[in-house]
Amino acid sequence: MNSIGIEIKSDSVVMAYLKTSLRSVKLISHAVYSLEKDKTLKEKLGVVRALFTDFIEEHRIPSATVFIGIPSESVMFRDIEFPLAVKENLRSTLKYEMEKYIPLSPEDICFDYQILSENKEKNRLKLLLIVVKKTVLAPYLDISAVLKGGVCSIEPRSTALANCLGYAKGKSDLGSDILNILKTEPDGERYSMGLSKIGIPSRELFPAFGLGLRGLRKTLLDINLVPEELRKKPGQAGRYLMLALLTLTLLSGIAWGGSHILKQRLIVKELDAEMNRLKSEIINIDRMQESAKALEERLDYLTKLRNERVPVPEILKELTQIVPEKAWIRDFTFSKKGIEIDGYADAASELIPALESSPFFNDVVFLSTITKEQDGKEHFRIGMKIEGMKTEDNE
Repeated sequence: MNSIGIEIKSDSVVMAYLKTSLRSVKLISHAVYSLEKDKTLKEKLGVVRALFTDFIEEHRIPSATVFIGIPSESVMFRDIEFPLAVKENLRSTLKYEMEKYIPLSPEDICFDYQILSENKEKNRLKLLLIVVKKTVLAPYLDISAVLKGGVCSIEPRSTALANCLGYAKGKSDLGSDILNILKTEPDGERYSMGLSKIGIPSRELFPAFGLGLRGLRKTLLDINLVPEELRKKPGQAGRYLMLALLTLTLLSGIAWGGSHILKQRLIVKELDAEMNRLKSEIINIDRMQESAKALEERLDYLTKLRNERVPVPEILKELTQIVPEKAWIRDFTFSKKGIEIDGYADAASELIPALESSPFFNDVVFLSTITKEQDGKEHFRIGMKIEGMKTEDNE
């Protein structure tokens, strides 16, 4: 298995070609190219494309998964806390609550997040939110579409640096250092000590190495700013080849020792474990296909709504203004029957008159009994119709 990390900076581009072995990840080759500062980003990315082609030809790289890093100043970082109850619908919750944390419209941004910690005693979770404007990300998406093999992810330089340092230290968590790295991107001795032991000759290569790690190892941070519908999954051929080689090695070792019965038992045990693992992967693939189908159906429905001129963004904005600050919506469903919202509030009964007073909604009712949670919040589920919209009930 191999991968390439590409860090694109204002005045240079750094490329690192990595391969994995049974025990470690090795930096096979690397290059640092200068870029002219007075050129536009589009012109620089055109140069990057040509340099990438030269790099893979020079080092005879047949195929590799590619990961791109962009300047950290191009993105916004926010550390946010939420009630633990929203974990299952965290991405949806972030979309609805985004304007509370980022001074931009949700339609104008791409985002990803990473859960940093969970406190079950306090019923809270802490997460890292990373946001980039679509206009800023667009040129990098354009070059991603034309690079050989495509690009698996785009992330800021600082998260790649954190992944590199985490791998070097052999840790799955850098604790409070994570936020320090993301905010200050230090290159001092405190963080670089020990990196030479894993074969990185220069600090300039740290982020590119961290980018390439994404295709070879589980990393501290799993951030991808590429919109979900455009994401390319890392190739699995190398992984399956490595698995096949490991299986052959195991079988060869068994052939040299032990009794015939022991050999057969070990083989059966290994094959059963592998079959169970592959079954799990097949189930995950089926779930992904079902999710993709559901997203396509939802997109078709939203397109239909747009053609019928239903003001979906205005409705979401209206809900944001109506729902009190100490209440939140964890699930939002928009269908032909109308709208359903599911969430938590200090006094759920106060939401009905607030929603009825809006010019957008009518027939506002509770769809289930209000329940009290351990933290004192009331769990509600409310349904309503949109003023002037045809629903299944009145068609």
